[in-house]
Amino acid sequence: NILSVSTTAQSIHIKWEAPLFTNAALVGYKLSWMPSKGPFSQLKYREIPQSDSTATSGVISNLTSDTEYIVQVAAINTFGTGKAAQKTVTTQRRSEGEIHCVVGIM
Repeated sequence: NILSVSTTAQSIHIKWEAPLFTNAALVGYKLSWMPSKGPFSQLKYREIPQSDSTATSGVISNLTSDTEYIVQVAAINTFGTGKAAQKTVTTQRRSEGEIHCVVGIM
């Protein structure tokens, strides 16, 4: 589950909840993103290793301001990648580096 999302003009800060049941050893998370109106070829992702039990957040940077993105987070265990949680997020219009909006998700 995605717990919260905050944005700047060029980044998305995302926090998620670790899965209750992983069916195997948790090895990390896959964080994926792409513009909502872009082709699938614009999909980008990175894997976040589970080297720390508190690794349940990430930052996506170098984004375009005032753009809607589809963001997904999925747990990875020794058998593969699980079902992703998804959220649509819009980066801020302004170019300042401060956080302008925080959205809580229940």
